[in-house]
This record gives sequence, structure tokens and C-alpha cells, in this order.
Amino acid sequence: MLAELSRTKLLLLLCGAFFSAPTLAADRAEMIDFFLEFEEVEEYATESIDKLRDELIASDKKITLRNFPEHFGALFEDYRDALIDANREAYAVYSDEEIKQLYDFYRSDFGTWYLQEVEAFGPRVRELMQDASKTLQAGVAERRRNIRK
Repeated sequence: MLAELSRTKLLLLLCGAFFSAPTLAADRAEMIDFFLEFEEVEEYATESIDKLRDELIASDKKITLRNFPEHFGALFEDYRDALIDANREAYAVYSDEEIKQLYDFYRSDFGTWYLQEVEAFGPRVRELMQDASKTLQAGVAERRRNIRK
């Protein structure tokens, strides 16, 4: 009876390990997708390639929106996908437990509040960074003028 009980426990333990690993992986992937969606990674990547495409078209009269696919094929879409994949793969620095804790935090009342507040924080930081960038550009322009004198 004891040997039978031990085999049963061992079988349950092995089955649990076998079946929980893919579940954990699926849960991890879903949680990372949640983070990527919140971070608007796909939108950012799309905006990035659209901007690069538009700049390229503006810089060369032989390249138009119409002939762009002919010249560049899927190069820009591949870049977009690589940006998204790089963001997804970056989460490898976190353990499964850390990913779960982070996900649970964001799903909590305080985490939900934080996510809403950070949406307002990001644009404000970008605005302040643009102001600092303008100050830098003005300072560089002034010093370049002084160098030329």
C-alpha cells in the first residue's frame, strides 16, 4: 500500500510538472503581451517605421509611396516586427515569479491607478525633455556662432 501510494504521488507530481510548465509559459506570454499592450509597443513600432518611410520618401524624388514596396519590399515591416520582438524578449530578464508579481501589481487597484497616472506622466516627461532639447539646441547654435567669429 505504501509503495502504491508513493507511486501515485510520484505520478501526480510528474503530471503536475508536465502539465504546469506549458500553462506557466502560456501565462507568462499572456502577461508579457499585457505589458506590451500597455506600453503601446506595436503602435510605437508602427509609428517609427511610418516616420522612417516618410523621411526616406521626402529625401529622394525617385522613391514614392506608390513604388516604395517595389524598392523596399518587407524590409520596414520586418524592422517593425523586430522592434516588437526585441521588446518581448527583453522580459527574459525577469523570472516567472517576477513577471507574475508585476502583472498582479498592475491588475490590483493601486496598479490600475498607477497605470492611469503614468499615462499622464509620460507626455509630461516628453514635454519637459523637448524643452530641455530646445535649450540644448539653442545653446549649441549660439556656441557654434561664437566659434565661427
